[in-house]
Amino acid sequence: NIDEIRQNFQLYIAKVFQTSQQQQILALWSRYVDYRKELSKLQVQQPAQESYQYFQAIFDSMHDLKQRFFSNPEIEGLFGTEDIYQQYTLDRMRILENNALDAGAKAKQLQQRFEQLPQDWQDNLKDLSKLDDLRSLTAQIKARNGSAQELRDMRVNLVGEAATQRLEQLDQQRSDWKQRV
Repeated sequence: NIDEIRQNFQLYIAKVFQTSQQQQILALWSRYVDYRKELSKLQVQQPAQESYQYFQAIFDSMHDLKQRFFSNPEIEGLFGTEDIYQQYTLDRMRILENNALDAGAKAKQLQQRFEQLPQDWQDNLKDLSKLDDLRSLTAQIKARNGSAQELRDMRVNLVGEAATQRLEQLDQQRSDWKQRV
């Protein structure tokens, strides 16, 4: 339970850190525990749905809550990495939900947003993000009976010419297999 966790944490802090640091650490930890309690009570005034606006409202509410408990340097230290990923995910959702853009423009904006990430993030998310974007945009194009050229343009913008050629080859192999079956 939380009282046991608090006691064990205090014992750990007493063993590892100097007396001057202990009070700062314990005060920050106490605020973090209070933040987590308030976070569990957080409610967004919109019905739950899988949309950019809904998740942006949650992210904004969480950010406001963080500012009630922590300074900006503390927020950066405690949540900086998580916030970068959440904002990137929200930006991707916003682009994918933008019906004013065709699939090629979406692919281009997704690639531009990806390139704004720090290099280590790009290395970690490269394949995962591109695969997810490729699946989503391909499904959108096929759902509205988009043209083969539109599909090709989107793929080129997102994964490049060589990968697009391999995907087209895979599409052909799948089509051939379906015809044989």
